Amino acid sequence: MFGNFLKYIQTGSSFQGLEVFSTSDRSHHYALILIRKKKNELVMEQQMVYEDWDTMVRSLKSNLPLCIAFSLEEIITKKTDAEKRVEGEALVNHMFPNINFDTIFFETYPLLEDTHISISKKKSVLEYLEQLEKVNIKPVSLFLGCSALAAIIPYITNSTIGTNTFSLGIDRSTKKITSLHASDSSLDLVYELNGLAIKSQFLMAFGAILGYLSPVAKNSNLSGLLNLLQTDFTNKRLFSLLVRFSLFLILGVLMANFLVFNHYFKKVQKLQELTSITENNREIYQGLLGKVTAKEERLKTIVSHSSSKVSYYLDELASRIPGTIRLEQLIYQPLATPVRETKPIVLEKNKIKVIGTTQDHVSFSGWIEALEELPWIHSIQTVDFDYEKSNRTRFGIEISCDE
Repeated sequence: MFGNFLKYIQTGSSFQGLEVFSTSDRSHHYALILIRKKKNELVMEQQMVYEDWDTMVRSLKSNLPLCIAFSLEEIITKKTDAEKRVEGEALVNHMFPNINFDTIFFETYPLLEDTHISISKKKSVLEYLEQLEKVNIKPVSLFLGCSALAAIIPYITNSTIGTNTFSLGIDRSTKKITSLHASDSSLDLVYELNGLAIKSQFLMAFGAILGYLSPVAKNSNLSGLLNLLQTDFTNKRLFSLLVRFSLFLILGVLMANFLVFNHYFKKVQKLQELTSITENNREIYQGLLGKVTAKEERLKTIVSHSSSKVSYYLDELASRIPGTIRLEQLIYQPLATPVRETKPIVLEKNKIKVIGTTQDHVSFSGWIEALEELPWIHSIQTVDFDYEKSNRTRFGIEISCDE
């Protein structure tokens, strides 16, 4: 699915096919068709033969891929007699000895079981590309001579195929081309290709489109030029799609902004009505904020003072501990009652709870007496004194301190 989407982004679903051909009086005519790809079918939407280049060019659409088949009088097409392993420039040299590849374009391609070669002067092809460049049209594929038929000839059951410039004879039993000669026939023949009726005047143009959509293996020195043309067209198409998408996006954003603005406009009006009330609330808030700030400052001062006092108390206690006493807990302002979810937390202010063990009752008693002499201690109460072992006793005391 992603591959199909990417292909659509690069090429779209509509394709233009153009045959540039010469008539017996050496004038150039132009057979143009427009094909649309719908699901797995190709539908003919437009077909016209033009005698004037400028008129034809005005019918081209620069945003659609253009596939061109050249059937000019100076293009030479031959059936090869070389072995199949000879291909490319070697095959062209075999059929056209001493040819100068700097001045010609060539294609070698299969027509059923036979291989054919078409060569053309570069000048003849490039002149048309330059004219298309002037009107900002980039073709995506080029075909010389009969090469545009390579993709469609397997689907035609007729033993003779006629186009605007030549006629082919086919032996269907051997799948061989029996004859190939120039023809300027005005017969209005119709060929059936998988249910699609194609007139003989537009057979080459349709073959150019089908050859682009379903390429047939061939050798050509047009490859470099085609890569440039296809890249230019893809870049131009992507830029065009991006510009259109950007415009739609901007319009969508503007529309959304308008709807949002319209939606909130009434709410803004209601908010404006509450402005005076809000101003009064702001003054009240400023007053409350000042009170909270003052209380925070006082709290910071109290906490700072309390922290210094606690540190002093703990240092005093620690400096007087005998070696036979081991402290396990020092709790400043312990809980007066257990914490309950619906009850406030109550602390025993100005009290220190000390829990530990002693190995000597005499030194413990001396330690208690030494603490009682400290000026910041009001009283000491023993709340726990349990014998754990023969030489160790667990104790708990509460010290009441100055505020």
